[in-house]
Amino acid sequence: MVSVHPIAGPGIGIGAQNFDAVMINGTGAAITRGDVVSVKAIAAAADATPDGRWQVVKKPVDGVDDDIDDLEFGFFGVALADCANDSTATVRVRFQGYVDVKVAGTPATGDGLTVVLDTTGKLTAAATGDKVVAFYCGIDSNGDYEDAVDDEIVQCLFDGLNGFGMDHAT
Repeated sequence: MVSVHPIAGPGIGIGAQNFDAVMINGTGAAITRGDVVSVKAIAAAADATPDGRWQVVKKPVDGVDDDIDDLEFGFFGVALADCANDSTATVRVRFQGYVDVKVAGTPATGDGLTVVLDTTGKLTAAATGDKVVAFYCGIDSNGDYEDAVDDEIVQCLFDGLNGFGMDHAT
C-alpha cells in the first residue's frame, strides 16, 4: 500500500514537546501571560480532584507561612494567557517546552534561569545553588543573540517539572 503522507525520521536538534494543563488560579491576584506560577501542594480536599490530580496554581514562595519551599520541592509553570483574580478562574499553564516568559534583570543568552520568589512571577539568571528551570534562548527577530531586558517576555526552553539541575560555581 502506498501512503501519500511523507514518512521520515526525527529532524535535527531537540524537538521539545509542550506539556500544558488547565489550572485554577489560586494566586490571590490576576495572572498575566508569561507569569511564572507554582503548583499548590495539596493541603485540603478542595485543592485536589477525587482522582488525586493537583489543580491549583499559586505564587512561588520560599517556605514561609507553613508552605513548602518551591525552589527546593516545587513544580513550576508559565501562564499562556491572562487570568482574572478569581478563585474559580482557570488558566492554561505550560509546564514543559518552549514558552514565552517574563524575566527579571538582564539574563544573557544561554543563561540558566531560576524562579524569582514571592512576588514577581518572573525568571532571572540563576546564581550558585539555584534550581535551574529554564534556558534563555536569546534570539531576536533577526536571528541574532541578544541579552534580555528587565520585565521583557522572552522565549525559553522550560522544564518546570524536573528542572535542569542546579547552578554550580564555575
